[in-house]
Amino acid sequence: MDSRKKKLLENNYEKILNVVCCIIPYEDMSAVIASNPMVFGTTKDEKIVTYEGVEALFKSQYEQISGMQPKFERNRIA
Repeated sequence: MDSRKKKLLENNYEKILNVVCCIIPYEDMSAVIASNPMVFGTTKDEKIVTYEGVEALFKSQYEQISGMQPKFERNRIA
């Protein structure tokens, strides 16, 4: 993978993590997430297969976590 693609991948991954973990407010992710994603949750019936479903999940998480100070730390091991 060339360095430009690698940088874009890293930037988009960081952006998704920050939105999912509500570190930054929800923003339109249509330029980053495919229109036909395959997202699995923590329960057997938690499966999202549309961009609209992912968008609803992000918005819901952001509303549910309001007032909290979430944070995460990534450590590259390889």
